[in-house]
Formats: sequence, C-alpha cells, structure tokens
Amino acid sequence: MATVQSRFVFPGFVIDSINDDLRMEIEIGKITTSSAVYTVNVLRPKVPGNLPFLVGSIEQNGKVIWDYKSEHTTDYGRLAMSGEELVVAFIARGRNGKVLRVLPVARIGKSPVPVNKLVALKLGAATFLDREVELSEAEEKIRKLLQARAQKDAVEAEAKAHAAREDARKKRLQEYYNRERIVVFTKDGAPRQGLPMLENEWPSLPHGTYVVLVDSITKESVGAPIEAFKVLKERGGNPCKEGAVMVYAKKPKILAPAQDLVKPTKSVHIEVDGDFYEVLLYKTMGEIRQARSEGLNGGKYVAVETAGEISVLSVFKDKVDTIGNFTPIVL
Repeated sequence: MATVQSRFVFPGFVIDSINDDLRMEIEIGKITTSSAVYTVNVLRPKVPGNLPFLVGSIEQNGKVIWDYKSEHTTDYGRLAMSGEELVVAFIARGRNGKVLRVLPVARIGKSPVPVNKLVALKLGAATFLDREVELSEAEEKIRKLLQARAQKDAVEAEAKAHAAREDARKKRLQEYYNRERIVVFTKDGAPRQGLPMLENEWPSLPHGTYVVLVDSITKESVGAPIEAFKVLKERGGNPCKEGAVMVYAKKPKILAPAQDLVKPTKSVHIEVDGDFYEVLLYKTMGEIRQARSEGLNGGKYVAVETAGEISVLSVFKDKVDTIGNFTPIVL
C-alpha cells in the first residue's frame, strides 16, 4: 500500500486519509497531545492554490467535540500551538487578518478558561501562525499586567539565583580559607606561604591573596606544590598571577657559588714509570682538604706548591693515598 503524503504541515499531525472533492482539498488525521489524541478534519479550496488549511471539525474517542459550523462566524479557523497547548485560532478575513480569539481544544465542553490564560494563549497562537493579534481594551490591560508580572518574576528569579550563587561563592571561599596555609621554598631556598589551591580554584579568591598552587587536594592531604603567587584582580580584567615562582615542598640544598670554591694555583706534570700525570697544586694542605670537601676526588693527583720537589697525593672520596715525592718535569 502506497504511503499517503500529507499536504497539511503541522507538528504531530499523522494523516489517515485524503478525501478531496471537486472544490476542496480535505485531509483527516490525528494529533496527539500530552493529554489526548484528536482526529482533525482540515480543508482548503483548490482554487486559488496553496491557501492555509482551515479546521473543519475535531473528534475525540470517535465523537465530534467541535465543528466550525457551530461557531456561526465568518472568521477563519486554523489549528495552532500555543506553547504545548493545541488551539483553534480564529483569524479575521483578509491577507493580513489578525488573531481575534482562540479556543483551547483540551477545554472544549468544560468550564470557561480565565481571560488572562486566553490572552496568553492568543499571543502564543499569533506567534505560531506569524500573525498579529487583536486585543480588546480589557485584554490589552491584562496583557500588560501579565507582562509586568513576568518581568517582576524574572527579576525576582534572577535575584534569587544571584543570592544562591553568592551564597555558594561565600561557602566555597570559606572552605578555601579553612585550609591550613602551607610553607614552600623557591629554588634559592626562600620560603613562601599561602593557601593551597588548585588551578580551577584560585581565580575566585579576592585580590591580594597569597596562593600556593598544588597538583591535588583531598580531605587527607595536599599534593605537590607547583608555584606560589599573589592573586591580582583589576577592574574589568581577568584574575592573574602576580610574582609567580616555581616552588618545592622541601628547601633545596644550596651549593656555594662557583667563585667561592677553592681552586688550584696551577697544574704541573710528573713522570711515573714512564707515564706522565697532571698534578694540581694548591697553596696549603688546608686548601686541598677544602677542595676535597667540595667534590675533588676520583684519585686526582694533588700537591702543595713548593720549590723543588712536591709531595704528591691521590685524592678519593673516602681516602687519600700518598704517591711520593717528585720533581715536576718541564714540558
């Protein structure tokens, strides 16, 4: 069986049949809402073509609950959605006819709909159909009242949301401030202290707060430090890190500056069993001991500078061997 292709485009409309006659294009199909399933009959003249479909009747559970003829009106009746509500919108005749009134399909045969709700439904239907709406004087006043209430509700909702965000911010800040400050060290051993914070946390801190950025934080421990800085916040700008410096959990060992290390006055060479060796000469035995404490080892040959023969030692990390007395050779 070939699929019936509907010409009536409407949200949720599922066509059952096409019943055209000589003058009219007629379609029957179903629309399912959140509360019911309706069978609707829509139609439009064949000439001129491409006019909007008008609603002829609506059935529910096999019973006609509304038909256009019973309205005794010359206004067009078109199906529309106003939010989630299915309505029949009555439109004044003419190319730019306005939406005059609406009939909520779910309320057919039930108690009257409050005017304020009808106004809201009419406005929604006009938006759906891309039409202007015509309001009575009373409806216009109600529209303005609804608009004012909506604006007030929006302002109050935003105020509540802002208050909730502010409370959450204060609570979060208090949690940060409850953390114990930690002390860390720069590469030159200078101490720095601040609140331990993660990368995504510190931007919420106020201007001037000292921070130690760490790689993790749990209830039990704080992770490895990364850098220390002061939070800088300027009006209209993003928070940034002032004076950021890499830091360590423990104070690094500081080696003496290279210029303070003891150095040999010169080097000479000696001959031992036909082989030649370099010997570093120092002014005193005290300098040799200092040089050894500063890293001189590996069996290096050293001696105290004297005229004539020199007493050569071989220096290791854990011992010092005596090589003997030698007269430096001239190369």
